[in-house]
Amino acid sequence: MQKINDLFGKLVISQITGDQVASVSDIVLDQEVRRIVALIISGRASGEQVVRWPQILGVGEFVVVDGAQAFLAASDDSEIAELRAGAERITGKHIISASGEQVGTVSDMYFSRDGELVGFELRRGLFGGLDPQAIRAEDIQAVGRDAVIVSANESISMSALDSDTSTASDPGEPELSAPSISG
Repeated sequence: MQKINDLFGKLVISQITGDQVASVSDIVLDQEVRRIVALIISGRASGEQVVRWPQILGVGEFVVVDGAQAFLAASDDSEIAELRAGAERITGKHIISASGEQVGTVSDMYFSRDGELVGFELRRGLFGGLDPQAIRAEDIQAVGRDAVIVSANESISMSALDSDTSTASDPGEPELSAPSISG
């Protein structure tokens, strides 16, 4: 489980050549299935290019990609362009319970190795707390222009969220979720 905001600026390395091909400049989330569908990368000599999630072999200190085929220019991928056009910034939004209580604000989002969004990191108050808290993705009812609505006024510790994701399904089998989310 990793934080989405940590992806920005990561160097992208081709598995085929071992060369740095670019760095991550944007992340594209699918609103219907709550998952990362692509990274937008920018290189020294190239404009924005799309790396679809299945082309990503690993994410750690670097993003390792399958360099066997050329990446599509971001402007040439209509699906990605549409998702980006409808995207909104989620970090900083208020998290409000369905009963009307402010729970906190979104400070980051967590994703599994297959790109599925598994939770939102929660910040309470000005400085947050010592133990990072999270809201599970399944507890999120809506992500709107002004707020994130959650079904309960409860958060969980990050270690509990991490243990939930360690028993997740096979990364090759996407799990669909009903509420939409935009990045």
